[in-house]
Amino acid sequence: MSLYWNMLSLLLIVACNTTDDVDWNQLYQDDRTEFDARLSTLDALTQENIRLSVLSQNPNDHRDICKHLQNSISTQTCKRYEQRPHLQTIPPSQLTTWTGGKLGERLVFPREFSPMSSDLTPVDLPEGCTSEPLCLDTQAEQLAYEDWSKSGWVCGQYPTERAKSDCFFHMAELIPVHVDNYEKSAKLCSMAGGYAGECHNHLLLRYGSKMWDRLDWHQQLIQRFYLMYSPEYASEIEDAYWSILAFRVVGMEYPLNTTPYLKWPEEFYTQLHSIVALRVWEEDNPLLLMKRAMKGEVLRVPKARGPGAPRFNPRAIWSIQQDTMKWQRFCDIRGGYRPIHTDPEIDMVWAYLTATGMAEPADFSNWDSILNGVGKTHWEIRWAMAVLLQKLDSDHPLMNFLKADEDIRVKQMAL
Repeated sequence: MSLYWNMLSLLLIVACNTTDDVDWNQLYQDDRTEFDARLSTLDALTQENIRLSVLSQNPNDHRDICKHLQNSISTQTCKRYEQRPHLQTIPPSQLTTWTGGKLGERLVFPREFSPMSSDLTPVDLPEGCTSEPLCLDTQAEQLAYEDWSKSGWVCGQYPTERAKSDCFFHMAELIPVHVDNYEKSAKLCSMAGGYAGECHNHLLLRYGSKMWDRLDWHQQLIQRFYLMYSPEYASEIEDAYWSILAFRVVGMEYPLNTTPYLKWPEEFYTQLHSIVALRVWEEDNPLLLMKRAMKGEVLRVPKARGPGAPRFNPRAIWSIQQDTMKWQRFCDIRGGYRPIHTDPEIDMVWAYLTATGMAEPADFSNWDSILNGVGKTHWEIRWAMAVLLQKLDSDHPLMNFLKADEDIRVKQMAL
């Protein structure tokens, strides 16, 4: 028996040594059959490490590669590749930074915020760890709770940019939600290359969901934004965060009850209009329901639609953003911006028009009654209709009325 185990150990050593001479990624791309055959001669742990390395270089093949993986860390990595499109579609080297102005759908960071590699704290790794994704991931996870800069240093040891960026993203999410921890996670996110903005999105969504209706915690986090970032960038992140809270908290509570949130800061009031619109746009008498909801009446209406929901596609549908007007995020960070108004009646209609404009196809079923009702009183409502119809359906019959509008501001948008 001892002779058998000695021979087996020798074979494993030889097999492991020969892996250094093989370009496994090239072999995988050239000949899958030969790749599987040669890989099958190696021990299970070596196979897992090689497949994970190949996965980071061939992300679109995740279904084929992941079905062979068994280790818990491996399967967690595979779930990320399966569930997060950015790992398949965004080049990790596609670094984008904020240089001023409105932020897009991805909440990228100012260039000066991201740490340099020299700011990270080196650690001693087990021998051979830098060539083993399982080892690097284990070490980075253990250190994430202790020191973000040590965990980040380990992430930086991955040989491929995609694996490296995914590691920074993953470690940022492991750090527990706490106002004092936001900066640590944000630093790791900012180092995630092309995934930095996506990582920041996930981070704020996670904070919003975990801290839920604790206004004091949310306000502490917003104060932290202004301590960490420039006032201009902090203002952009604050706007995005209020929108995230509206969607993830008020949008997901059932039944809908705005009463606790009517006492929240003024910046949140128009976000309530947005999220109420997103919950009632398919209901009968939606504007009446919006008014009842904003008076604190409890309504049993559907939750706000999330990503991938049928008949709804949150996206930027306002083609203009005039500096003379105030604009606010809509539908967390996926729906672009909408204009906001100091008149609650106008603002509610603007929110409703925006919500129905994002339907697939756009739902104009109540627009005619709005035009002939409250739209007669407020030119701003007719103006909004003209702007949105130019983007969504320039041949819609309502455009004929808007082109002939007595207010030149409306007519200009319709022509």
